[in-house]
Amino acid sequence: MLVHEMTYDVEAQQQAARERYERAYIAQQGKLRRRGIAIMLVGLLLNLVNAFMVIANGRFFVFTLFMGPTMLYLGFWLIAFGRPFDVATGKPAAWGTAGLIGTVVLGAATAIALFAFLKG
Repeated sequence: MLVHEMTYDVEAQQQAARERYERAYIAQQGKLRRRGIAIMLVGLLLNLVNAFMVIANGRFFVFTLFMGPTMLYLGFWLIAFGRPFDVATGKPAAWGTAGLIGTVVLGAATAIALFAFLKG
């Protein structure tokens, strides 16, 4: 009887730990998604400032030209996927890291294309 009670107690503790981990993971993902919204809004604002400057004056800011698309794409990625973790290892998932790097590369490529278009 004692062995059965100990087994149940261990299973209950494991279930409670699993639930605490899931709640913490959900809370962390919520924070990352809110940061993603903020990053995307800043990127959108930078793009709008540059668009206004190009239309009004025919000039642009290089810094905002490079940061705007990159922040816009990065914010969109964080809103959509957050920072996924591999359940088995507890480390960030490889596809999530690849996606973050890919959005930064895509933003930089977009900025370089815009720079070439506006300079030429």
